Amino acid sequence: PRSVLQPDGSVFVLSDNTLRRRQVTIAHREGDFVIINAGLAAGDRVVVTHLEIMFEGMKVAPVDA
Repeated sequence: PRSVLQPDGSVFVLSDNTLRRRQVTIAHREGDFVIINAGLAAGDRVVVTHLEIMFEGMKVAPVDA
C-alpha cells in the first residue's frame, strides 16, 4: 500500500523487533498502491501500520495479521 511510504520515499522494515529505515525506488504508483522495484530484499518485513512516532532503531512488538 502507498501508506507504507514515508515522506522521504523510504519505508520501515522490521529486523529483530527493531525498526530500520530503507530507501526504496518506486516503479509505479496507482491509487492507493505502489510497486517497489529496488531497496527491499526477499524476506524483508515491511511495516504497514503507521505509528504516530516512528524512528530508526525504535523497538516494537510485532503483531502478525
